[in-house]
Amino acid sequence: MSEIADDTINESVPKNSLEKKVFRLSMIGSFLLGIVLMVIFLGIYSQSLASQYIIESFALVKSTRLAVRELGDPYELVEGVIERYDNLTDEQRAKTGSEEYRAMFDDFAQSEMYLIVSEALKTQNTDSPWNDIYIGVFDRKRNALLYVCDPPVGSSINYAPGEWEPVGRKEIDKFFEWDGTGRLYDFSDTNLYGWMSTSGIPLYFYGTDYAAFVLSDVLLTDVVKAVMKMALRCIFGLLIGTLGIGLIIARRMRRQFIDPVNRIAAAATHYLEDRRKGITSGEHFNAIGIKTNDEIENLCDVMSQMEKGLNEYEANITRITAEKERISTELSLAARIQSDALPSHFPAFTERNEFDLYASMDPAKEIGGDFYDFFLVDDDHLCILIADVSGKGIPASLFMMASKIVIADNAKMGRSPAEILAAANNVITHDNQEKMFVTAWVGILEISTGIITASNAGHEYPIVRNEEGRFALYKDAHGFILGGLENMKYSEYQLKLKPGDSLFVYTDGLAEASDINGTMFTTDRVLEVLNEDTGRKPEEMLKAVSSAVDEFTRDAEQFDDLTMLCLKYNGLNENNDVHEIILPGVTESIDQATEFVNGILEKHDCPFKTMTQIDMAVDEILANIGMYAYRKQKGDVKISCTVTDGVMKLTFTDNGPPFNPLQAKEPDTTLSAEEREIGGLGIFLVRKTMDDMEYRYEDANILTISKKIA
Repeated sequence: MSEIADDTINESVPKNSLEKKVFRLSMIGSFLLGIVLMVIFLGIYSQSLASQYIIESFALVKSTRLAVRELGDPYELVEGVIERYDNLTDEQRAKTGSEEYRAMFDDFAQSEMYLIVSEALKTQNTDSPWNDIYIGVFDRKRNALLYVCDPPVGSSINYAPGEWEPVGRKEIDKFFEWDGTGRLYDFSDTNLYGWMSTSGIPLYFYGTDYAAFVLSDVLLTDVVKAVMKMALRCIFGLLIGTLGIGLIIARRMRRQFIDPVNRIAAAATHYLEDRRKGITSGEHFNAIGIKTNDEIENLCDVMSQMEKGLNEYEANITRITAEKERISTELSLAARIQSDALPSHFPAFTERNEFDLYASMDPAKEIGGDFYDFFLVDDDHLCILIADVSGKGIPASLFMMASKIVIADNAKMGRSPAEILAAANNVITHDNQEKMFVTAWVGILEISTGIITASNAGHEYPIVRNEEGRFALYKDAHGFILGGLENMKYSEYQLKLKPGDSLFVYTDGLAEASDINGTMFTTDRVLEVLNEDTGRKPEEMLKAVSSAVDEFTRDAEQFDDLTMLCLKYNGLNENNDVHEIILPGVTESIDQATEFVNGILEKHDCPFKTMTQIDMAVDEILANIGMYAYRKQKGDVKISCTVTDGVMKLTFTDNGPPFNPLQAKEPDTTLSAEEREIGGLGIFLVRKTMDDMEYRYEDANILTISKKIA
């Protein structure tokens, strides 16, 4: 195994290998370290060199002062230059450097003392060719340096007696205030020479404003040149040293770190290849034999342990996966069984048109604990049930199935809702060792009257379409939950549904559905959705509520089962020729109303011409209701249709403001369309095409039209 791993090392080395990175880092690190050391060295070297120049320059001015005084005393020469310079006007003094200005001091330049001092300065400067030695006077009043004797030496610029140049106040004060200890020098940046160091020693003081000094200038360009030469030598040595250090470090890193890491990588590659081939045996990392006594050896040991752990883990995963697939299959089967146990075929009672019913259950997990049920106890009684079992998953599902059967069995015995809940509670509570419970709402609709007798065992308030045509909570009395205590008593109450009224019941998963911020949907939002269109069919209502919940929760995880049931009561027809429908009072309902009326007319073999006239009348009446009765408010219109002895009667009932269309002034049809007043023509046509038309107001507008159809 180790031979295979070694062979793989060269094959698996990437282009941008760790060895190359280490070499580059070693080179960069060595180079940067060398740069830092070089900068430090050159700094020390330049400082030392500058100090040497300053020491020599200061020694030079001291020896020059002695030489000048031995040759003669230039006191009067200096004093004379100062006196003449001081007596000049500002305009004259500003002409320094000009021939005219030099002529004013030419006698000093020709004097014997000037020539003696000049020769002495030249002699001193011969010994130090990089220095410029001269005698100057610092003018404290004008911040200027007045030249007394500056003989020409080499390429340096010389100044004639009396010439001057501005000097910084700081430099002047430094020279005036020298206490005689240490070396007197100052650095300055000049226009002609750049940076230079000026050393000096006092020669004479003339009051508090003038002081004569022997001065020496040292150009720092000489220091820079020396430092540059030294820097070139350092850079050459740095490059050689960096390359050598980088190679040494790279070889050592390869031997101690990179080769072992490559061997581990090769072992990992072979491990993956064997896994793809289905080979689970072998010790890929143990076979490497790395003995470095450091973290790399520890890494190899950890990889070896990981290999063993992964083999065991994969075996466990294979076993667990098979078990999960079995459980998933059983869960899917349980979900189908639970779904099949709930009524799911709609329309539920195709032979009954007295009511319309729709229900849905959306579990939070594979299977849920909510359930609903509805069935005919007899021809005139419909039982409706909705319940919520505590808990989730399989336990809740099993408890739900048992509770549903118990409640349904008691309902089919003809018992009242209160009796159903009481009997079911005793059965559920008995031997309820898991302490689970059920909230339930049971209602029995008497189809002939629209009366619902109901009882509530700790469940949510039902929602009922009230007398105003709006959905609202019906806050009924809550009894105790099922499964808590035996021999509990439950109260019951009655609701009266009129034709067109609806009942909506649900579980707490609807109102408590939450978004990602934990905000609940609430029953207020449920009511808002239901009241957006109160004339919708039960199926449409449930889908509208479900869509609103999905839009509200979006990406939030569903926490609880969501179950809803809606019943719409259409009313009991006295004979087969009486039909009713309730639609929103808007012009968009015309097609649905026409379809409703035509369906009845077709059963009675109504002639096509008569059907067309009736359709026109329905169109005009609904258009008037939408534009006038519900112009400022929303509402429904109820259409009742009866056919007796070949005469059809259509009654339109709306809750708009009182309005008798029969009192409207008939339009003058003898006039042209441009001359007639707008409005009234539609009702006029209805009156002309129908056999009879009646209006009355009984807390609502009631308009009836009649037409013989056979």
